[in-house]
Amino acid sequence: MAQTPPETDFVNFMWAEYNAKTDSVSLLAGDENTLYKLDAMIHTFDLAAKTIHSFPLEVSEFTFSAFHASPDGNLYAVSPGLVTADTTVSAWSVVAVDAMSGNITTAARLSSQEPGSTSGKYVTSFNGNVAMGFNNGKLWHVVSDPEPVVASQWLLAIDPATGEYTSTPVGGANVPVALVNFAAL
Repeated sequence: MAQTPPETDFVNFMWAEYNAKTDSVSLLAGDENTLYKLDAMIHTFDLAAKTIHSFPLEVSEFTFSAFHASPDGNLYAVSPGLVTADTTVSAWSVVAVDAMSGNITTAARLSSQEPGSTSGKYVTSFNGNVAMGFNNGKLWHVVSDPEPVVASQWLLAIDPATGEYTSTPVGGANVPVALVNFAAL
């Protein structure tokens, strides 16, 4: 196989994703020394060629803690934008992650036509990652409602091209749910 050179900063494992279209595995690693800036590196292992391509991610506008491979081979992530010590509410986005350059671009802003929707504005956080998070043509992610009436957390099924989503409540309005990973079914 292949391996990266020794690393002292980007040592926090965040996510790994197999991409069937490109027969590669992309690994997301965070910088040990940038708690809120969340500098990150993407390592992409080409399984056929047995090579590794490593690039720093461009995190000046968007940060995230996981990404998912779509059937067409693109990597997508759900991002709250930038995260600070203040857990304010932010408008979330779907971003495209280029595994071969580290560039991150907006694919869509989250939006919903559902009654009572907060129109893509949720508590800014890095939790909510979903195992097998690209399923049935949708990108899946769990978010926290800033003013829970129906539920404190919601499982979103997001169209990555448009940002439109449907939501399913997870837990009651005053029942926080600890979510590390959900599996999209």
